This record gives sequence, C-alpha cells and structure tokens, in this order.
Amino acid sequence: GVHKVISTVGITRQKDGLTYEQVDFQANKNLLDEALRKGVRKFIYVSMFKGEAMRHIAIGAAKEHFVDTLKASGLDFCIIRPSSFYIDMAVLFFFKMAKKDEIRLFNKGQYAMNPIHGEDLAEVCVAQLERYEREVNVGGTEVFTQTEMARLAFEVLHKPANIRYSPDWVRRLILKMGRYLLSKSMYGAMEFFLTIIAMDVVAPMQVGKHRLKAFFESINSSANR
Repeated sequence: GVHKVISTVGITRQKDGLTYEQVDFQANKNLLDEALRKGVRKFIYVSMFKGEAMRHIAIGAAKEHFVDTLKASGLDFCIIRPSSFYIDMAVLFFFKMAKKDEIRLFNKGQYAMNPIHGEDLAEVCVAQLERYEREVNVGGTEVFTQTEMARLAFEVLHKPANIRYSPDWVRRLILKMGRYLLSKSMYGAMEFFLTIIAMDVVAPMQVGKHRLKAFFESINSSANR
C-alpha cells in the first residue's frame, strides 16, 4: 500500500563498525529492491551536497553508488542534497570545540556553508512527494564562513573567541596518516569532515525558519539543565 518512499538512511555517528558501503549503499539498496517488488512509484533519497565531487572518499562513493542505482531503477526519483546539518555544527564540531575553549580551523577559516536544521530539511523532503524535481540542492537561509560560525559559538557561550588556524598541509597530513592509523569506520568520518572543511558548501536553494544562533543557544541550555 506504500506508493512513495523517503529514505534518510545513512551513517551519522559511527559506533557499530559498519561501513558506508554497508549502510549508505546496501541498506538503501535493500529498501529500493523492496520498493520495486511492492510497486512503489517514487523514491526520495537524502544524499549529500557536492556528492559528485566526493566520490573519492568513502561516504561519497557509497552515497553516489546508491544514487546511480536509484537513477537506473526505472522509478520516479528525487535526490535531495543538503549542504550540512545544524546538529553537526553544534554537537560534533564548532560548539563542542568552543566548550573546550579553543576552535582549530584550517587555512584562514574562509570557506562558507549554509547549514540546515533537520526540521527544515524534513519539510523539503515531504514537499517533494508532490513535486517533480530530480535533484534538490538545499541549505539554510544563513551563510557563514567557518570563522563566523566559530565566533558565534563562543558568543553564545559568553567566552572570548579563541580561534587557531593551521595551514592546509596539516589537514592533508592528518588525512594521510589517518588512513593507516585508524580503523576504516573511524577514518571514514574524519575523512568526510576534513574534506568538506576545505571547500565552500553553500547550496543554492536556501530555506527554513530556524537560525543557527538560536540552535546553539538551545543546545547550551539543554546542556546546563
């Protein structure tokens, strides 16, 4: 009885040792196979912004492998490509580091992004059930450089902005060393982060009612309860 499917399946915080190929590709492939068997008419998949340019890293290769499979399936489809997520900016990077009194960036922190709140992205996904775009590159309404996001995190915490900058060769060296020193699952998450932090990630479709400062404030409030 299901006619349309939205899949957001993918590894976020790596804890169980599974690979991107097992989850971001194979788990979605299993859903797609079942959808084809059951007569589903449309499959909407949440991938990643600039995925085509990230096929050389594990998460990009797995996600784009599924994108290729979905496009070849014969089903009506939509690929939704969010820029980055509020929760990553807060819990996994900027806000987390600011709470430790120092944020380290590469180059001059000049690269920009427009992260999106999960609720705003959900509305985009649901809207595509009745629309006909094949690919949607979407982010939030606010565009920040990495340095601006770092300063915002310190501002919310009422701390001085202690931002350190490292040359890009340090980032590249970490990537090379990590490939040999870390497990595949641990390296994948680091590889993804150190790749997107070295590029602009500003999606052209900019939507949503949430604001990053208010999100940081809510995270801080929750942590202090």
